[in-house]
Amino acid sequence: MTDADWPIFIAFAEENFVASHPIDRMFIEYWFRRADGSWSIQLAQRDDSSIAAVNMMVEAPGRLCGVKTPLTWMSTAIAAKDAQSTGIGGQLLFNAHRTLPLACCTCANEKTLPINETLGLDFPGLMMRRFVCLITPECLQIVKKESRNQAKHILKPLMSPDNTDLQRVWTNVVPDGYEELWEAFSEHLFCLVERNREYMNRRYIDVPYQNYHLLAIRDRAEKLNGLSIIRFHSTPYGECARIVDFMALPGSETDVWRHTLHACFEKKSLYADFIIMGTGQDLSLLEAGFTLATDQNGLEDIPNLLSPIDYRRWSYTFHISGTLPREHDGWRENDKVWFTKGDGDRDWPTIYDLNRLGTIN
Repeated sequence: MTDADWPIFIAFAEENFVASHPIDRMFIEYWFRRADGSWSIQLAQRDDSSIAAVNMMVEAPGRLCGVKTPLTWMSTAIAAKDAQSTGIGGQLLFNAHRTLPLACCTCANEKTLPINETLGLDFPGLMMRRFVCLITPECLQIVKKESRNQAKHILKPLMSPDNTDLQRVWTNVVPDGYEELWEAFSEHLFCLVERNREYMNRRYIDVPYQNYHLLAIRDRAEKLNGLSIIRFHSTPYGECARIVDFMALPGSETDVWRHTLHACFEKKSLYADFIIMGTGQDLSLLEAGFTLATDQNGLEDIPNLLSPIDYRRWSYTFHISGTLPREHDGWRENDKVWFTKGDGDRDWPTIYDLNRLGTIN
């Protein structure tokens, strides 16, 4: 895609994009236009120059087995109805999977899942998972009626941090000491987004249409022990806390999680959730008071979609692809993987959000 293609791109988007995908120009330029002016969007064009299919990709710095590399999230791939029988959408995805150094795919639908399974690499047992903490009894109002009794049994008082020397403070900037914290937290990880300061500023500070709150946890010597990034979402039932990113010094994880939950309680949140690909924080999450959402405990019926509230569930699929994973071994360890809801396109505003903000007609 080039700047000259913008009019035909918008014409294609207006006709083919699903209702949840924004077509706002500021939004699309922020996420799909590179610093050099080029676009991370592939187009397949007909002889008359109209668009038959698009493949939109979100780019980020990545790391695999100690190698720093560009990482690409497959975001939106759509073929026009009259072009779907040609397989052109699949050809765009094939090209991306086989030429990019590192690619990630989440939440596949019935059309993209066979492609991801064929072009991606096997990652046994790894999928997107959602941990939930019910903070107040009022949160039961937002749960599907048939699951409220199940969810009620999971309600319990928040646990205080064991380390009384830690203190929490809200900040609107990436805090001092961040680099040391991130290095310590990510040292043992093999497959992840490289969360350098530049990335964090772009993802959480400068991003349009979303408002993120940064919670820094420090000890008495002012050393940064942890950082949580939270987006508070207003609903007719009250505030909900979406924890979209997290890191902590080794040994401080459970206390940082507990501080995070207390901060959400102070903001009068009904519940807090955290979506993760990777198992390295499982024990700390459970010790802090989170519960893994399943069909058996009713927590899957706490809405994941809040703009507006929708009980439709995401597909929790996750696949790794690209040329680099085929050259390296050792990355298929689930506790060495770290991707959160803040990565890729899982925490973006919807058209409903943008209409509410008055940014689009």
